[in-house]
Amino acid sequence: MIRNALPSTTPCNDTVFVPLEISALTIQKNKHLVFMLKSLESGIGYLATHFPKDFGRVGIDYLFTGTPLEISEIYEDLPWLETEWKDENGIFTFKEAPSYQEMEKFISSL
Repeated sequence: MIRNALPSTTPCNDTVFVPLEISALTIQKNKHLVFMLKSLESGIGYLATHFPKDFGRVGIDYLFTGTPLEISEIYEDLPWLETEWKDENGIFTFKEAPSYQEMEKFISSL
């Protein structure tokens, strides 16, 4: 059972989960994180980030879609520091961009 995680519906209509603490970094500390997600139903990989929504909530923006290998290669090219978050659900890996503008600029160049 997955705990302390927010669900999100992927473009392939599967549900994936992101740790609450990762979402909190976006909301409370204005962090700009990029991470990989994979649909267990379709096997499709995604490069994703949070975006602010109304009333202090966040949503997930799916930046790129591809095979898990393709997404992993894009993720590895991101020039930012990688961090691992560990909790009862396992390990969640992400990279933090120095600013939203820097993240947007780099992602649009891919």
